[in-house]
Amino acid sequence: MPDSLSKSFGQLTVRLSFVLHIAETDIVKQVAASSVPHVQPTIPPPEPNHHRMFYGFETSTTWLVEYAKNHWNTNISPACDSDIINMNRSIELLERHSGARNVRIKTVVPQGIPIPPARKGVLLLPEMLPEHVGPIIALCSSKSRKRPTQVAVDALKRITGKEPQWWIDVEDGD
Repeated sequence: MPDSLSKSFGQLTVRLSFVLHIAETDIVKQVAASSVPHVQPTIPPPEPNHHRMFYGFETSTTWLVEYAKNHWNTNISPACDSDIINMNRSIELLERHSGARNVRIKTVVPQGIPIPPARKGVLLLPEMLPEHVGPIIALCSSKSRKRPTQVAVDALKRITGKEPQWWIDVEDGD
């Protein structure tokens, strides 16, 4: 009887220490997760404008395509020569590499460039736009409350080598 009692006690001790180890591991994970602050970046407010504005990084279609070609490394869907597919892949890669969410490519002009006021339902044709139109890697809009984290902005600064700024959306008017 003492032998079976000591075996039972030994099994109970092993089980109890295993349960305590699991609980301790979960607590460590929770503390570690809570110690990484979700720091919002200091994004300056956009200048008042009759168009929606986007906060992001100046880029080019060539840079986006090359970024995808240089960093896309999946066996499921190998690299390809389609610019459209590579542009979409670059968005996915930029989100993955920076931790930013809702990254998109937008056609914009710099602040201070006069553009015709947009009207709902009226498409602005290329000949109606100023020559400074170009794509950006957009992180948020002036109409959105969602903002990227400072970590994501810093990562995109390193990736692009540029500083983010506010840009005027040529496709939307208030």
